Amino acid sequence: MWKTVLIGFCFAIILLVNGCTPERANSITKTMTPEEIIRIIEKRNAEIFAMRGFGQISIDTPELSNSGSIGVRLLKPDSLLVEITGPFGVGVAKGIVTTSDFKFYNGIENELFLGSTIPKNVKSNLRMSNGFSDIINLFAGCMSLKNHSSDASPVGSWRGNEYTILYASKDETVEYTIDTDYESVVRYVKKDGKGELIEEVKFKDFKRKSGIYIPYSITVTRPQLEQTLALFYETLAINESPMDFTLKIPARGIKVYL
Repeated sequence: MWKTVLIGFCFAIILLVNGCTPERANSITKTMTPEEIIRIIEKRNAEIFAMRGFGQISIDTPELSNSGSIGVRLLKPDSLLVEITGPFGVGVAKGIVTTSDFKFYNGIENELFLGSTIPKNVKSNLRMSNGFSDIINLFAGCMSLKNHSSDASPVGSWRGNEYTILYASKDETVEYTIDTDYESVVRYVKKDGKGELIEEVKFKDFKRKSGIYIPYSITVTRPQLEQTLALFYETLAINESPMDFTLKIPARGIKVYL
């Protein structure tokens, strides 16, 4: 049982207060180069350094299909606390991930899984080859435009208020769709050399928080692995401090797995 819950929770990790600040003028223009627009998006991402949110999560994989409530706390660049609660308020899993280690607790089985956040463990346990910064950015509704391995130069194109940046090589194609009003990536698509979809990430339902537009809906699809994650925030607060990252678990009877 604990393995099934852990797999589902790990995939969830993979896979992410309205202020009185006046509207920020759109700084992206059609005269800009792709590199200039990328710098604006990365600047917007960097402005979100802390977040606290609560909502609903749905996970569908060959190992597990379930949904429940989720609470998220994150502090860039090194702290992510996630708690998932299943139907009828039964605690399913909670965990904390940092740049050095991660801890996952299965409340049903009263079991704790411990590991170090090294590339090998991130890939084998969290089912992703991305680094920890990509994981924490996903939950924060951010997508870095450096999330690809291609050395190709970016190619940009306009369609209404959306700007698409494409990186193409013989091995993969990576496409970012940017809403220039939100100054944020709203869709990420990665395909292999044969044109088959590897991963698609969508950010929707943007609302303005402290002058920054934040997506309340995040979906991740990996058809080749038959994996889908949908995260819907109901409440969000950004850049508030201090924030508690204590992983609260029972003091007795717990089983520990390394």
